[in-house]
Amino acid sequence: GTQYVAYHKIKMLIAHATAIMGLYHDLPQIRGKLTTKFFEAMAFGKPVIFTPMEAWLAYHQQYSLGIPYFHKESDPLQIWEELSKWEVQHTPEQWAWEEKKLALFMDQHYGI
Repeated sequence: GTQYVAYHKIKMLIAHATAIMGLYHDLPQIRGKLTTKFFEAMAFGKPVIFTPMEAWLAYHQQYSLGIPYFHKESDPLQIWEELSKWEVQHTPEQWAWEEKKLALFMDQHYGI
């Protein structure tokens, strides 16, 4: 965005969002790392519509991050349908990130 948004407002927006957008250019400074968006989504149990970078696809295979967005190949209606299925398949009781948060954090920061 073009304006500062206080973090408490960001948390409120995430809490009420259907999904989090994590679309990035494949730049060296983020390649192989999960950005804050993934952890924010994890904290609120939200899927991430993300750029299909190699490392993120690997995390997605293990932790079910959300929905990879292949720019020229992805159909917005199909993504919407997948989001609808996501909410049914990932109720708070079934949400896998809660129990995997520590493992994901340790893997990301310490390679453990």
